[in-house]
Amino acid sequence: MERHVLIHSVRYGYWYNCLQEVFHRRIAFWTNLIQLVAGCSAVAAVAGKYPTAMAIAGAISAACALISLLLNPSSKEWHFKQMKCKFLELRESENSLSDDELNKTIVRFQREGETGLTLLANPALNMARREMGYIDPKDFARVTWMEKAAAKFAY
Repeated sequence: MERHVLIHSVRYGYWYNCLQEVFHRRIAFWTNLIQLVAGCSAVAAVAGKYPTAMAIAGAISAACALISLLLNPSSKEWHFKQMKCKFLELRESENSLSDDELNKTIVRFQREGETGLTLLANPALNMARREMGYIDPKDFARVTWMEKAAAKFAY
């Protein structure tokens, strides 16, 4: 494999894990905050005898709890942070590694990694290419509006 492709893989691994880490951190924060506010609203609704407000607050809190249970954002944030740090360490030593050693390390990191939100793959690819000095628009992946929104939330 050509050296610039390996270097690109290292840069991509860093940016992908960085975006995933921030995305999951923000999901954890917002779901916890909304659950807190909804719980307080439910208590106030019970005290004020507002059954509709209590039902709405309970539904919102349950929806956020479901998102937290399905995504498990806190543990994923930690995992993506660890992987980001591994790719940063690899960046420090990439010049001293042979192509074969660098490729083996990248493959090992990919095997250890976790699949994240696929909407962040193209933005991470473009960030890696931008970092490597690409300027021609044809060298960048097309990013949909959903990918742009996810990247904006994650960065």
